[in-house]
Amino acid sequence: MAAILGSGLTLGVDPLGGAATPYWEPINSIYKLDIAVVSPVMGGRLRGPCVFADRRVDPAQLLFLRACVFMTHIATSGSGE
Repeated sequence: MAAILGSGLTLGVDPLGGAATPYWEPINSIYKLDIAVVSPVMGGRLRGPCVFADRRVDPAQLLFLRACVFMTHIATSGSGE
């Protein structure tokens, strides 16, 4: 954290549809970071993954979608198994 704070960087975050938007201001104030939320609009739906022209899917979005499915499973079943 000291390296990040000392770097003078402004960190850009995208809460991917807005669900995490309310978390960034407390994180910003607690850790004294310079965080800019680049897309603060809270959307009503989860959009599909980005598919590139050569039909590859963005790996970061695949991980995000897997996490969403896993968290939905935990929320509906009460366990992570």
